[in-house]
Amino acid sequence: MTNVPGAGFVAILGAAAVALALPLLAGVSLLVAGLTRRRLLVVLPAVHALAVVVGVASLWTGTAPGTPDLSVAAAVGLLRFVGGGIAVGLLVALLFEGGPVAVGALATVLLRDADYARGVWCATAGYATAGVGGAVSGLLLTGDLLGGVLGALLAVPGALLGPLVDATATRLGVSVPVA
Repeated sequence: MTNVPGAGFVAILGAAAVALALPLLAGVSLLVAGLTRRRLLVVLPAVHALAVVVGVASLWTGTAPGTPDLSVAAAVGLLRFVGGGIAVGLLVALLFEGGPVAVGALATVLLRDADYARGVWCATAGYATAGVGGAVSGLLLTGDLLGGVLGALLAVPGALLGPLVDATATRLGVSVPVA
């Protein structure tokens, strides 16, 4: 008997990390897009790709003491790994964040007669708010990481509340910084 976790356990840990990270990254994307006045559809993949690069870099530097010396072959291998990580990370974000946000944006366009960029903004705001709020609530209520992961899953129905976010923003007079 070994202490090496199986592939199923690693997959469950990966899914839990994704459930916790995606709503937070969506919120960071909203903040960056609002501060820089860039289009959210451009900022979202950039923030996610940067998160993958930071994650790989922290994994790499966290396992070796000091600054490791890299040979050219190791540097090329690391760059290929980062490139693959970015591709897989963006694909996962496209499926598990982009799908609900696209449906929420479409609902906002159809139900609130808004343009698509505003619909994406409102659906992403719903996704981020519900996901981060659900994760924090789950952690506080249960005191367990599983509660946080299950709470973060509220991001999906939160994205579908894009029309409600748009109606609330309109009623409160909040402008959505859509470039």
